[in-house]
Amino acid sequence: MPRYFFHLRSDVTWSPDPSGQLLPDMRAVVEEALKAVRLLLRAPLTDTPGRWRGWSIQVADESGRIVFALPFESVAALRSEPGDDTPGHRSTLKVVT
Repeated sequence: MPRYFFHLRSDVTWSPDPSGQLLPDMRAVVEEALKAVRLLLRAPLTDTPGRWRGWSIQVADESGRIVFALPFESVAALRSEPGDDTPGHRSTLKVVT
């Protein structure tokens, strides 16, 4: 099973994922990226409301090639569905391979 690394990036900051995750396919990669961004957007923050503006999650394969990128703003714009973090949930984002 391939390993994917979920890096966080803004215009001025880079936060690499040193360990990555083993995932079976691109659908699982997209679902994991959506889940991670949604959790970050929901986290209580003590600073400004626009804390994550300009951020994205960039997913790299084992060779370091970026295979998927997701701006946080696009996740916030997606229609939120009940139970979107439950196992087996299908997001409103479609994966085209």
